[in-house]
Amino acid sequence: MADKRKVSVQIRFEILEYLFFAGKNQLRTHICRKATATSYDDFLKHLLYLKEKGFAMKKIALIPSGISSLRLAALPLFLYSYSVGNPLACIVIFGLAQVTDLLDGYVARKIKAASKAGAYFDAVTDFVFITGIFAAFTISGYYPVWIMLLIAASFGQFIVSSLRSKKLYDPLGKYIGSVLYIAIGLTLLWPTPIIFAVVEVGFPAFAIASFVTRMASFTSNYRRTLLIQKVTPQPHPGSNCITK
Repeated sequence: MADKRKVSVQIRFEILEYLFFAGKNQLRTHICRKATATSYDDFLKHLLYLKEKGFAMKKIALIPSGISSLRLAALPLFLYSYSVGNPLACIVIFGLAQVTDLLDGYVARKIKAASKAGAYFDAVTDFVFITGIFAAFTISGYYPVWIMLLIAASFGQFIVSSLRSKKLYDPLGKYIGSVLYIAIGLTLLWPTPIIFAVVEVGFPAFAIASFVTRMASFTSNYRRTLLIQKVTPQPHPGSNCITK
């Protein structure tokens, strides 16, 4: 009985620690209510249920990331097909990669496994896939080297600014990947100087507009946060059910 109680206590503290550091506010509130409304043994049983459910959800949450990873696997195939001069294979591989880009987000929403970590992983796979293809285009002389640097800067500022602020007004930034995918598709279908010129002019203009909009929103949010911190009173130390 003592060993069972010891395991139950360990489970309780593991879950409480996870809930606190993961910042699950709604789940933390639920735990607080259960702790005050049920007996000790029932409370431990409920915590064990939440722990098992959490492990299952973590496994399910890997499905969208696995779909996103297919783009990483497609990149070597694309580069090989491109190097041997097989444009049809490149178009097919690129099209399938686009399907995974649409499918991972849909699956994440469908199984309710959408998360910030998954969104960032999706952005990283997009960046690697797009950069790899533009590297091949650059080696072929289609585009200058600076366009790859601009791609890296665009993705970098999008991810960093998203980490620093939760809500940013940027109607363009979330479409950076889509714009670059369109540029890749046009380049594969019509590798002509006109297409190269459109991409070299259009994407920098889009990236600059997105950067300006995002930085303006970030600055506004930062000022608003400072103002809220000045006027909001500090909470009483004993007001929370779970404290650090």
